[in-house]
Amino acid sequence: MPLRSELSRITFVFETTCTADCKFYFLAVSGNWNNDVVEQWKGSNRKQSYSYLIQSNSTASFTWTFQRTEELNRKYSADAAKIFSIHITNVIGGVASQCRRCALSSAKVDSACVPCPPGHYMVSETGVCKSCPPNTFIRADQPVGEAACVQCGPNTRRNKAHTACLSDCALDVQTKGGALLHYDFSPLSNVTGFHSSPRFTSKGLRYFNRFNLGLCGKEGRVPATCVDNVTESRREVKGYICQSTVVPSDIRSQSMVSTQPFIIGDALIGVTTDTTLGSISSPKWLFPSASGLPDVIFYYKSSETTQACKQGRSATVRLRCNPTVTAEDHITLPSNCSEGTCDGCTFHFLWQSQHACPLCTKNHFREIVSACIQGIQRTTYVWQQPLQCYGGESLPAQKVSACVTLDFWLKFGVSTGTIAAVLLISISCYFWKKTRKLQYKYSKLMMSSEGRECELPTADSCAIMEGEDAEDDLMDLTKKSFFTKIKSFSREVSNPSINTH
Repeated sequence: MPLRSELSRITFVFETTCTADCKFYFLAVSGNWNNDVVEQWKGSNRKQSYSYLIQSNSTASFTWTFQRTEELNRKYSADAAKIFSIHITNVIGGVASQCRRCALSSAKVDSACVPCPPGHYMVSETGVCKSCPPNTFIRADQPVGEAACVQCGPNTRRNKAHTACLSDCALDVQTKGGALLHYDFSPLSNVTGFHSSPRFTSKGLRYFNRFNLGLCGKEGRVPATCVDNVTESRREVKGYICQSTVVPSDIRSQSMVSTQPFIIGDALIGVTTDTTLGSISSPKWLFPSASGLPDVIFYYKSSETTQACKQGRSATVRLRCNPTVTAEDHITLPSNCSEGTCDGCTFHFLWQSQHACPLCTKNHFREIVSACIQGIQRTTYVWQQPLQCYGGESLPAQKVSACVTLDFWLKFGVSTGTIAAVLLISISCYFWKKTRKLQYKYSKLMMSSEGRECELPTADSCAIMEGEDAEDDLMDLTKKSFFTKIKSFSREVSNPSINTH
């Protein structure tokens, strides 16, 4: 009997991991609708490929079945079978789910079809790879055309793989007054969990919504994770923000049962103080505030769409400065939207913390100078009120400096005045005494002129001779005033009849 030729081939790659007597079956259903075991594997099997030839032109279906041990013990729950790929040839009407154009650099003989390097998009007409503008990332679903380059939002930067935008938790904000505020949200970067207020079913069963939030962080950060642990087939979702429904459990090993997890935001759109970014809005009336300091808002978006959220879900996280809040999980939901969302698609959260305040600078404190007490003056620094900063620069230590009191200056003035008065009196006395000596010389000169008959020689000098001081004390010149004598001297000098031989 001649062998029938190959009509089709099914190939799959798999592996099994077992700690007991597990089994993995590959079954085929032919025209008689019976499940025929094509092949089976027992125990653990390393990753391998298996092919099955289809030689009849009839409808067929294939089934893979994995059977754990029959022992009812949870220690075998880790036993599993993994199918990595399934490839079927010559399927009627079979086409590829999508086609990807090869880059021009790979259009060589015997070369693999590879995409453009990270940060490059493909020109649709030529297939040439071109670099995207700075701070942009590539859309995974559309790597062709310049539209594939998406600009990162405000205060974000692209990652090294050019696949998303990140925030390093640092931010600088320019206020309306021109001041520059520096923020550091690193203490809030860890994944934080919080939940809504309790809800109750018609039968009185209590449940609530659990949110997990990973605000920001560099590459390699730990994402927020929400799980479904109701069944043994544990399912989890990861992103910036996720939600799950949590129900208290009576099972000893689990105090809470989590179910229905979904992603709210898996991409960071931007960080800004504006209440609108793109199509996402965070109205102020959701979280009224009396503070003059603006809230910093993180905007997130999810690529997962639903029938109600055709554009995907989105979320806003408002960071509000509150130096009195030391807890790092003080996150609240809008009072009029207790589920965290008012439309089911956009979620809003308010996070109050001291770490949401700008870093303190020298502009946040002032100095108080005390009075001068016993030659000591103290300068004390205090915070401006109300305090709207945290961390950063600390208050300077109190300064102590030497000073001079008002009493000292008063005493100094009185002493200086007294010394000046004494000095002035001394100078006056000195010149008064010198004047008296000049009067004496003049009188003596006049007496010499009137007594010419005595034939005394004319004085060679007006200087006081040795021994004349004693004679000065004997003369009485108090009968005439000083100004009167000066006048007499002037008249005599101007009279030409006087002979001064």
